[in-house]
Amino acid sequence: MNIQIISGTIRIPDLNQFLVKLSNFAIAYNITIQAMNADLLSGLKHILFAVEKAIRSFESGCNTANNLGMEIMLYTSGRRQIERALDLGVRPGENNAAIVLVGENGTGEAANKIKNLFFSTSPRTSWKLWVKTRYLNLSWKGLRWLM
Repeated sequence: MNIQIISGTIRIPDLNQFLVKLSNFAIAYNITIQAMNADLLSGLKHILFAVEKAIRSFESGCNTANNLGMEIMLYTSGRRQIERALDLGVRPGENNAAIVLVGENGTGEAANKIKNLFFSTSPRTSWKLWVKTRYLNLSWKGLRWLM
C-alpha cells in the first residue's frame, strides 16, 4: 500500500468542482484521495496514524464509513460521527491543504498531476511552497517503522 501526502496552499473557487476532479483522479488511478484542512491537523504523524488505523479498520471489517477516504477523516478527527469529521475538510477559498493518496499503484503519478493542476494555479503559490510541500511514499513496512 502506497501513501502520498501533498500539502500546501490551494485556492478552491468551487468546492463541488474540486471534489469532482479529485474523485475523477481516484477513479482513473484506482486509488483513494482525501483532502483535508491542514490547519486543523497536528502534523505528518497525525495523518499517517489516521491512515493506518483507517486501513486496518477496513481489513478487519470494523470500519464505520463505506469508503476509505471517509474512514481516514473519521480517524483524523478522532470522532466516529461522519458529520462531525467533515469539519476537517477543505472549504471554498484559500486553504492550507493536505491531500492524502492511498493505493497499491498510481499514487505517484496522480500526486504529480494533482500538484500541477491545483497547487500551481493558486495565485499565492510560489516555488518556496514546493520546498515546504511534503511527499511521502511508504510501504506498509516503512509506515509501521515510522509509528
